[in-house]
Amino acid sequence: MRINNVKASKRIKRLEQILALILLFMPAILIVVSGELRDSISDYAYSSVDNLFSGMLWLASSMFCYNAMYTDKKYNWFIAISLLGVSLTDHIEFPTIHYIFASLFFIGSIFVMVVFSSVKQRVFKIYIGAVIIIALLGYFSFRWYSLLVAEWICLLPISIHFIGESLNKID
Repeated sequence: MRINNVKASKRIKRLEQILALILLFMPAILIVVSGELRDSISDYAYSSVDNLFSGMLWLASSMFCYNAMYTDKKYNWFIAISLLGVSLTDHIEFPTIHYIFASLFFIGSIFVMVVFSSVKQRVFKIYIGAVIIIALLGYFSFRWYSLLVAEWICLLPISIHFIGESLNKID
Protein backbone atom coordinates (compact mmCIF):
# COMPACT_ATOMS: atom_id res chain seq x y z
CA MET A 1 0.00 0.00 0.00
CA ARG A 2 1.98 2.94 -1.29
CA ILE A 3 0.87 6.48 -0.49
CA ASN A 4 0.28 8.50 -3.64
CA ASN A 5 -1.05 11.59 -1.98
CA VAL A 6 1.91 13.94 -1.47
CA LYS A 7 0.33 15.65 1.54
CA ALA A 8 -0.40 12.35 3.29
CA SER A 9 3.10 11.14 2.46
CA LYS A 10 4.62 14.22 4.10
CA ARG A 11 2.49 13.67 7.22
CA ILE A 12 3.61 10.04 7.45
CA LYS A 13 7.26 11.07 7.05
CA ARG A 14 6.84 13.74 9.76
CA LEU A 15 5.25 11.15 12.05
CA GLU A 16 8.15 8.76 11.40
CA GLN A 17 10.62 11.51 12.29
CA ILE A 18 8.80 12.26 15.54
CA LEU A 19 8.68 8.58 16.45
CA ALA A 20 12.38 8.18 15.63
CA LEU A 21 13.14 11.09 17.96
CA ILE A 22 11.08 9.42 20.69
CA LEU A 23 13.16 6.27 20.18
CA LEU A 24 16.37 8.28 20.32
CA PHE A 25 15.46 10.23 23.44
CA MET A 26 13.58 7.43 25.22
CA PRO A 27 16.33 6.87 27.83
CA ALA A 28 16.55 10.59 28.62
CA ILE A 29 12.77 10.93 28.89
CA LEU A 30 12.56 7.91 31.19
CA ILE A 31 15.39 9.21 33.37
CA VAL A 32 13.91 12.71 33.66
CA VAL A 33 10.30 11.65 34.24
CA SER A 34 11.14 8.87 36.73
CA GLY A 35 13.88 10.85 38.44
CA GLU A 36 16.10 7.79 38.58
CA LEU A 37 18.91 6.23 36.62
CA ARG A 38 18.36 2.51 36.06
CA ASP A 39 20.65 -0.22 34.72
CA SER A 40 18.85 -0.63 31.37
CA ILE A 41 15.96 0.76 29.38
CA SER A 42 13.97 -2.40 30.10
CA ASP A 43 14.47 -1.89 33.83
CA TYR A 44 12.09 1.07 33.63
CA ALA A 45 9.32 -1.55 33.43
CA TYR A 46 9.87 -1.80 37.22
CA SER A 47 9.74 1.91 37.88
CA SER A 48 7.06 4.47 38.50
CA VAL A 49 7.04 5.14 34.74
CA ASP A 50 6.32 1.57 33.64
CA ASN A 51 3.39 2.66 31.47
CA LEU A 52 5.46 5.38 29.85
CA PHE A 53 8.19 2.82 29.13
CA SER A 54 5.72 0.43 27.48
CA GLY A 55 4.02 3.22 25.57
CA MET A 56 7.29 4.55 24.20
CA LEU A 57 8.35 1.10 23.00
CA TRP A 58 4.98 0.63 21.31
CA LEU A 59 5.29 4.06 19.67
CA ALA A 60 8.80 3.26 18.47
CA SER A 61 7.56 -0.06 17.12
CA SER A 62 4.74 1.72 15.32
CA MET A 63 7.35 3.79 13.48
CA PHE A 64 8.61 0.62 11.83
CA CYS A 65 5.03 -0.57 11.22
CA TYR A 66 4.08 2.68 9.48
CA ASN A 67 7.19 2.46 7.36
CA ALA A 68 6.48 -1.15 6.39
CA MET A 69 2.85 -0.37 5.55
CA TYR A 70 3.40 2.78 3.52
CA THR A 71 6.60 1.94 1.66
CA ASP A 72 8.11 -1.04 -0.08
CA LYS A 73 10.29 -1.68 3.02
CA LYS A 74 8.38 -4.73 4.24
CA TYR A 75 11.45 -5.91 6.16
CA ASN A 76 10.61 -3.30 8.79
CA TRP A 77 7.84 -5.64 10.00
CA PHE A 78 10.62 -7.81 11.40
CA ILE A 79 12.13 -4.85 13.26
CA ALA A 80 8.70 -3.78 14.57
CA ILE A 81 7.85 -7.27 15.82
CA SER A 82 11.27 -7.58 17.47
CA LEU A 83 10.74 -4.31 19.32
CA LEU A 84 7.23 -5.37 20.35
CA GLY A 85 8.73 -8.61 21.63
CA VAL A 86 11.10 -6.59 23.80
CA SER A 87 8.17 -4.70 25.32
CA LEU A 88 6.02 -7.81 25.84
CA THR A 89 8.66 -10.01 27.50
CA ASP A 90 9.82 -9.04 30.92
CA HIS A 91 13.62 -8.96 31.20
CA ILE A 92 13.59 -10.44 34.72
CA GLU A 93 10.92 -13.13 34.37
CA PHE A 94 11.74 -14.07 30.76
CA PRO A 95 15.34 -12.93 30.26
CA THR A 96 16.21 -15.34 27.44
CA ILE A 97 13.21 -14.43 25.30
CA HIS A 98 13.59 -10.73 26.12
CA TYR A 99 17.25 -10.67 25.09
CA ILE A 100 16.54 -12.70 21.95
CA PHE A 101 14.01 -10.06 20.88
CA ALA A 102 16.42 -7.25 21.80
CA SER A 103 19.22 -8.94 19.83
CA LEU A 104 16.91 -9.42 16.85
CA PHE A 105 16.03 -5.72 17.01
CA PHE A 106 19.63 -4.49 17.10
CA ILE A 107 21.13 -7.08 14.72
CA GLY A 108 18.10 -6.82 12.42
CA SER A 109 18.51 -3.04 12.32
CA ILE A 110 22.17 -3.42 11.32
CA PHE A 111 21.25 -5.99 8.67
CA VAL A 112 18.54 -3.77 7.21
CA MET A 113 20.79 -0.70 7.17
CA VAL A 114 23.65 -2.50 5.43
CA VAL A 115 21.90 -4.94 3.08
CA PHE A 116 19.17 -2.60 1.84
CA SER A 117 21.46 0.36 1.18
CA SER A 118 23.02 1.48 -2.04
CA VAL A 119 26.57 0.39 -2.77
CA LYS A 120 27.56 4.05 -2.48
CA GLN A 121 26.37 4.27 1.13
CA ARG A 122 27.16 0.71 2.24
CA VAL A 123 30.56 1.52 3.80
CA PHE A 124 28.96 4.26 5.90
CA LYS A 125 26.23 1.85 7.00
CA ILE A 126 28.84 -0.75 7.95
CA TYR A 127 30.54 1.86 10.13
CA ILE A 128 27.34 2.78 11.92
CA GLY A 129 26.53 -0.92 12.30
CA ALA A 130 29.95 -1.34 13.88
CA VAL A 131 29.05 1.39 16.39
CA ILE A 132 26.12 -0.76 17.52
CA ILE A 133 28.26 -3.91 17.79
CA ILE A 134 31.04 -2.09 19.67
CA ALA A 135 28.51 -0.51 22.05
CA LEU A 136 27.06 -3.92 22.88
CA LEU A 137 30.50 -5.48 23.23
CA GLY A 138 31.50 -2.60 25.49
CA TYR A 139 28.83 -3.71 27.91
CA PHE A 140 28.58 -7.48 27.50
CA SER A 141 32.31 -8.21 27.10
CA PHE A 142 34.12 -5.44 28.94
CA ARG A 143 31.55 -3.81 31.27
CA TRP A 144 32.83 -0.38 30.28
CA TYR A 145 29.44 1.17 31.08
CA SER A 146 25.87 0.20 31.96
CA LEU A 147 23.49 -1.59 29.62
CA LEU A 148 21.44 1.61 29.56
CA VAL A 149 24.40 3.47 28.04
CA ALA A 150 25.05 0.65 25.55
CA GLU A 151 21.39 0.61 24.46
CA TRP A 152 21.35 4.37 24.11
CA ILE A 153 24.49 4.31 21.96
CA CYS A 154 22.82 1.63 19.81
CA LEU A 155 19.63 3.66 19.42
CA LEU A 156 21.56 6.67 18.14
CA PRO A 157 22.56 5.28 14.70
CA ILE A 158 19.23 3.47 14.28
CA SER A 159 17.22 6.64 14.96
CA ILE A 160 19.46 8.87 12.87
CA HIS A 161 19.35 6.37 10.02
CA PHE A 162 15.56 6.28 10.13
CA ILE A 163 15.30 10.07 10.22
CA GLY A 164 17.81 10.34 7.34
CA GLU A 165 15.74 7.92 5.29
CA SER A 166 12.50 9.78 5.95
CA LEU A 167 14.19 13.04 4.88
CA ASN A 168 15.53 11.30 1.74
CA LYS A 169 19.08 12.15 2.80
CA ILE A 170 20.20 8.51 2.94
CA ASP A 171 18.80 5.30 1.51
